[in-house]
Amino acid sequence: MNSDEIYELLEVVGSEDSKNVKIELLKEFMQDEDFERVLKYAYNPFKRFYMQRLKPLRAGASGEFSEQTWNVLDRLSSRDLSGYEAVGVCNDTMSALSEASESLFLRILKKDLRAGFSAKSINKAKRGTVPVAPYMRASLPNRGTLKDFDWSAGVYSQEKLDGSFASVIKDKKSVSVFTRTGKQYPHNLAEYLDIEMPQGQHIHGELLIGDGDEVLDRKTGNGILNSIMQGGDLDGDRTILFVAWDMVYSTTVEDNAPSEYYSERFARLGDETDCAVVASKLVYSMEEAMKHYDTVVANGGEGTILKTPTMLWKNHTSPHQVKLKQENEADLVVLGLNEGTGKNAETFGSLLCATADGDMEVSVSGFTDSQRVEISKSVDEWIGEIIAVRYNEKITDRNGNNSLFLPRFVERRTDKTVADTWDALA
Repeated sequence: MNSDEIYELLEVVGSEDSKNVKIELLKEFMQDEDFERVLKYAYNPFKRFYMQRLKPLRAGASGEFSEQTWNVLDRLSSRDLSGYEAVGVCNDTMSALSEASESLFLRILKKDLRAGFSAKSINKAKRGTVPVAPYMRASLPNRGTLKDFDWSAGVYSQEKLDGSFASVIKDKKSVSVFTRTGKQYPHNLAEYLDIEMPQGQHIHGELLIGDGDEVLDRKTGNGILNSIMQGGDLDGDRTILFVAWDMVYSTTVEDNAPSEYYSERFARLGDETDCAVVASKLVYSMEEAMKHYDTVVANGGEGTILKTPTMLWKNHTSPHQVKLKQENEADLVVLGLNEGTGKNAETFGSLLCATADGDMEVSVSGFTDSQRVEISKSVDEWIGEIIAVRYNEKITDRNGNNSLFLPRFVERRTDKTVADTWDALA
């Protein structure tokens, strides 16, 4: 299959509204190795091209992808090509391509095929096609091993930030910023942050949006960041803030090499970068930890995260970092819509959601009228997605089933692909 044909098939996928139909089309089209190759280059989070500013030439040629085209992409990814030389080679490459193939080339460079699907959908169509961006998650209190913490050695108690996770990566030539799912922010975001850091590192932290002296709530801030991802810009006096909590060698994150202890990583973060670092203190008992938690909450914070000094970085849910929150929050997968009555008869009553292990299903409400209309118009886009749900406590309902008390919708978590299990919930 040539690159013009692949572009046209991606347009077919993009024209479909149903997520399930998109996945079925991907299954069919991925039987072709060239089509699958495009997906792998575009959505592998470790294959970065550093050419997001490149503009189309529209030279009017008729060429298609050749092995030389793929070689250019490989050289960009390895940083064998960079700077003005890379721009020149890319322009030469595009000048020989048809309009469709040039568009495909640019979409690969920007790691967005603009067809309304993600790495999650690709892997549903064919398991293991593209790697999932590694991420170390915090446990909830009942999942963590607080009783096993060595409190005498001190435990880090850090304020939990309510923003959007970001990984800032520096190779030998540039700094790039990525989401939790491995999608790269436009290059101007890295320039705006202007972070000084050593090479070969991933700095993990939180992106927040400042508005004057205020920090916007997560929902509003993440909406602005999503707009920036699509090429938008900041309004008025708003600023982008990056607050870091970890710095890990690239070989650890990308190649699964052994990590340093957290105490070493956190010290390097403060000594070797100019990043704003998360507010942190050492506590020596659960009582001290809860006192710090109460102070953070009293000052308007969301909660705290406890981390052991000997915690290693791994792509998993770590029992050595535990989050304490004022209100419980769960990430659940959407199964479908429950029928509405009265004023909600034309939309829906609630969303039927579940934990990842299927040990709990619950009806989630708390939607505005406009959200109900939006969800009703794009049901397939919501089914299978992860949403954040706020609740008061875990309960057993009148039928003896696992449930939640007062589950309320918070937001759609487009940055997450896996729901929480029942045991992981507080």
